[in-house]
This record gives sequence, structure tokens and C-alpha cells, in this order.
Amino acid sequence: MQPFAFDLSPIAQFFGPVDFLFSGNFWVSLYTGLRWGSIALSVASVVLAVYVLIQMWPLRMRLRIREGYQAFMAPQQRFTVEDTHKVATRKKWEEIIRRVETQGPSGYSISIIEADVLVEHTLGRIGIIGRNIAERLRSLAPEELPNVNAVWDAHALRNRIAHEPNFIPSKDETAKALSAYKEALESLDAM
Repeated sequence: MQPFAFDLSPIAQFFGPVDFLFSGNFWVSLYTGLRWGSIALSVASVVLAVYVLIQMWPLRMRLRIREGYQAFMAPQQRFTVEDTHKVATRKKWEEIIRRVETQGPSGYSISIIEADVLVEHTLGRIGIIGRNIAERLRSLAPEELPNVNAVWDAHALRNRIAHEPNFIPSKDETAKALSAYKEALESLDAM
């Protein structure tokens, strides 16, 4: 018994001019040609890259000089992150003082509250743990903030402002409280 064999010649005759596609030699020669073509293209790319590198080599010093000039002319970073916090704290403090000077008695209450918040945020930023300024002041060691009692008095004044609707602090009370807050910020090295 003979194995079953396919005769593809009628199909090849049907396709006529493209019958070469049914030849194994065509596919082998196509693969070989593509492989050698890709090798030649790779070699040509490497040669071109080396040529460009050789042509650009004398310009490297010009490029370095240009980069150095650009770095020299670029604006220099003037502040570190810590300095930026100090500048922001100082700016906020100046706003608080300006409010006291310009608004008079009506600005006293707001200034004391804002100064209290500023000290609270400063204590939190330096790592003193607590949910509010009272907890943070309790967790301070006496040597960390020398005027802690004056800050407590200023905070008590802030609590009176917050909880007594008609309470307006006097100019002397405001000056004393703001002085305590300013001294606290300075001893915490926040300004």
C-alpha cells in the first residue's frame, strides 16, 4: 500500500505567475537574503554611529562650555527647605503685626488667634506631638521653650477671645501675647 500523497501542481498552475510561492527554495532564499540584509544594515548603522561620534568629538568641549555657561547664568537656588519655612513664618508674622498696626482694636483678636496658630504649626513642623497647641506645649521640655509660661498665658488669652463672644483684648494684653509668641518662634529658630 502506498502512502497518500498530495499533488499540488494543479494549484501551482492555477496561481500561474505566483507559483514560486509554493517552492521551498524561494522561502529559504528569501530568509537568507533578509538575514544578510539585516546584518549589512546593522554593520552600516554601527559604522555611521562611529562616523558621527568621530565628527562630533571636537565639539564636545564647546558643548561643555555652553552647558557651564548656562548653569552659571541660571538663577541660583537661594533658600533651602528650612530657610523657606523661616521666610514663610517671617512673612506671616509681618502680616500679623501689620494687622495690629492698621486695624487697631478690631485686629487685636484676629492677630492673637493667627499668632497662636502660627506657633502651633511651627511646633508641629519641628516634631512636637499633639493634636493642638495645648498638647504640644505640655509635651515640651522646659529647656526647649524657655518662655513656655508666657506662651501659656498668651494661649489663655486666645481661648478667652475664642470662647467669650464680646471679649476684645486691650492693646497691652495684645502686645504682651504677641511678644510671647514672637519670643517662642525665635527660640524655636522658626524666624
